[in-house]
Amino acid sequence: MQKRIDIAGIRLGILLAYALPALAQLQTLTYRPVDSIYSTQLDRLIMVNANPSQLHIYNPITRADTAVALRYPPSAVSLSLDGLYAAVGHDQWISWVDLRNASVVRTISIGNTVGALAVTADYIYSFPVFKGEIRYVPIAGGASAATVRSYADSSGTPRRPAVARSGTSLYPSYGSPSRLDVGSSGALQAVSLSVSIDAHP
Repeated sequence: MQKRIDIAGIRLGILLAYALPALAQLQTLTYRPVDSIYSTQLDRLIMVNANPSQLHIYNPITRADTAVALRYPPSAVSLSLDGLYAAVGHDQWISWVDLRNASVVRTISIGNTVGALAVTADYIYSFPVFKGEIRYVPIAGGASAATVRSYADSSGTPRRPAVARSGTSLYPSYGSPSRLDVGSSGALQAVSLSVSIDAHP
């Protein structure tokens, strides 16, 4: 089965293409997602939208849509490594959402306008829009947000960094190829990656 997400205007259609094309279905939503990500563990599409501020847990097979109210308008969403929790970015805040129970666990002050998020084994990292500081907080709570390093992305479009399956490294989608290794206290150590391209006749 192939799932294709198509965003156009104020609609997002989810096309489920099965072995028989005649069975394909198009679902039109009544809200406009600002960001989305798929949880393979739950087999659900996770979307966030403003007006009203909500996180949606969408089943593309049954079309069931569970909405979770958010305190602030969302700007980004990312998943925990197990796919059971979502971090939602806002202006100066992050919401930590339990997807199985469809509830906000807590809202965390992060201190920057969230352009993109990355969730590792122990920390939530907030990347700003354009440039500024990467901020982070421990998932377990009990500590205030801290600055880990400066950041700049001239593309103007915040992009979610890839996270290693181990949860110990981030791979930013800007600039030259690099890896950010997560230290025991949440600090990020940049590691340059060499890329070679084999030429074939």
